[in-house]
Amino acid sequence: EIIVSNSSVFSWDKEKKVFTIPELAAGKRVVITYNYKVDPDDVGRLKNLATIEGFPNRSEEDIVVGKVDLKKEIVNQAEKEPFQVGDVIQYKITVANVGEADLQDIVVEDKMTGAAGPIAGVVLPEGITQISANTYRIDNLPEGGAKEITYTYEVQPGDKGKTIANTAKVKDQEATTTTDVAQVTLRK
Repeated sequence: EIIVSNSSVFSWDKEKKVFTIPELAAGKRVVITYNYKVDPDDVGRLKNLATIEGFPNRSEEDIVVGKVDLKKEIVNQAEKEPFQVGDVIQYKITVANVGEADLQDIVVEDKMTGAAGPIAGVVLPEGITQISANTYRIDNLPEGGAKEITYTYEVQPGDKGKTIANTAKVKDQEATTTTDVAQVTLRK
């Protein structure tokens, strides 16, 4: 006998032995807790098997998902390039949800290669937290929403004549990765 203890968000059909969750929003979960009372007729090993079926009356095209769009840019490139020692390069990473559902736990990694110094002046809006050096997490990005991360880099003497590449990579809750690169060539 199955004894259900938290049936506020689902129903239990005792005859068919089926749990039904009428609606489950994107990114949400339901935990079903139950106990099994062993019958005297239960002989041998008991098996617990869970099968999940979703959207029985919907086609794949009807399933609503969020989708990340990433843009990495140098805000002042047109007015300053070629950059020289002492110039400040202004970077902006824009992460947008161009899908039809909210997204959660988006990880943004930002790597700068070829630079002689560190980035500075990182500005993180509400809802974005830094989880390690140059790695950030966006907790929630609603459908149609966007978040921007901005920062600067001051060109160092060791950067003369180099190309600095800055790569932003975003991984969403479905482990889909999107990458965009912005690069500058510095005056010798």
